[in-house]
Amino acid sequence: RSHNSHQLTESVLLATATMSSRVREVEHTSASQCEYETTTSYVTKSGDGAWQEPPDPPTDAAEAAVASVASVCLRDGTTLRVAPMDRKCGGWDYEHFHDRLRLPEGCNAGRGLVVTFEAMARECVAIALSPHPYFDMGKTYVVHFGASGNLSTVFRRHITDVEAVDTSHPSRVCTDNKFQSYWIVLQGGRLSAGVGPSPGRRCIGTLDDTLYNQLRSGLDAARYVGVGNSALGRNSRDLRVRKVRVMPIPSAFGGIEGIPIEEGKEGMVNVMLDPSMGGSAALGSPGSSAGMPSEAELLAEYEKECAKAKARAAKFGTEYKQP
Repeated sequence: RSHNSHQLTESVLLATATMSSRVREVEHTSASQCEYETTTSYVTKSGDGAWQEPPDPPTDAAEAAVASVASVCLRDGTTLRVAPMDRKCGGWDYEHFHDRLRLPEGCNAGRGLVVTFEAMARECVAIALSPHPYFDMGKTYVVHFGASGNLSTVFRRHITDVEAVDTSHPSRVCTDNKFQSYWIVLQGGRLSAGVGPSPGRRCIGTLDDTLYNQLRSGLDAARYVGVGNSALGRNSRDLRVRKVRVMPIPSAFGGIEGIPIEEGKEGMVNVMLDPSMGGSAALGSPGSSAGMPSEAELLAEYEKECAKAKARAAKFGTEYKQP
């Protein structure tokens, strides 16, 4: 009887722990509903000068002081479930921001910022960088991961409703069956973004906006972050975002060169064909039975989308915007 009682006690404790862990998992429908906390991250340079986060803080006090970076994070155990944005309202709304989702107080926003997060989406994860906790026309950057049906990533700063500084890069970076890690780095007027846990590596592309950076007021430096969903059409779906973190450029990269960005080394970024991202290089190979498109097929599909956009622009007399 004692043995059975002990087993029962263990089962109850396990069930209680499981229920407790489930209770801690919270899902909200907008960034404005969430809670945020200021924590300390530790960032150092790897042997090749790239971004590196040690699993444990440096034991040496001096090294720990140099490596420590104040960060604002979405509270652990919180997931954002973001519905497609209402285009009638211009897309971005106050609910996509929070006055605490920003660079930590006391940080020099003029030097830039870093955003890391994870998302599970079919397409169109939109992250905004703004000087205010709202979309400020002409001063807000937006990165659209997996735009145009997950065929490209778009970097954009809208000057007016119809005019923008932007660039588009063919890529397939969204996954709707698992969380994928992403990063954004804004430094020296250059906005870069990529996949994976290490900012600077696996870069998708960069928007060079150095002229605006030189001319803008210090008050217009980006310091707030917005989380949105720019999917369009009847088949657009909600997406999930978690582990959002905002921090300044770490001291380890305090020089003029900043965080090294690896650009153009791997061609089109496609997480579905990358084993290091949980994909399979064999999926897009000839004769594959999985039905996954190859990189060449994806590029061809992207070019078709560009042709359609050009045709629409010519038909309605509007400015052509690359998908």
